[in-house]
Amino acid sequence: GAMLPLKRAFALTPTQQEVVVSSTVLAAFFASAVAGPLNNKYGRRPCCLWSARIFVVGSLLLGLAWDYPTLVLGRVVVGIGIGVASLTTPIYIAEMAAPEMRGTLVTVNTFLV
Repeated sequence: GAMLPLKRAFALTPTQQEVVVSSTVLAAFFASAVAGPLNNKYGRRPCCLWSARIFVVGSLLLGLAWDYPTLVLGRVVVGIGIGVASLTTPIYIAEMAAPEMRGTLVTVNTFLV
């Protein structure tokens, strides 16, 4: 994966490598816990759109990362986008799809993730 080039570019220690990898997963976990109330308060569509914006910000941070803290921050921001999108998208698809297509579309989304 991308860890070997990242390790060389940022001179990462093994502990820093673990933080880079786990920060995304941890951020996604906590964001998914918050995404439910956000979906109820603001709706599925706005939450999908905000998660896309969060992905853009995280991707820009990762692309422009100049040091280890910026790299971790970018990974955390992307993790937040993952957490919100992974909870919101299947619900939104199920609500918007025609009844005869609902199961197929949610299943395809799940397989592609």
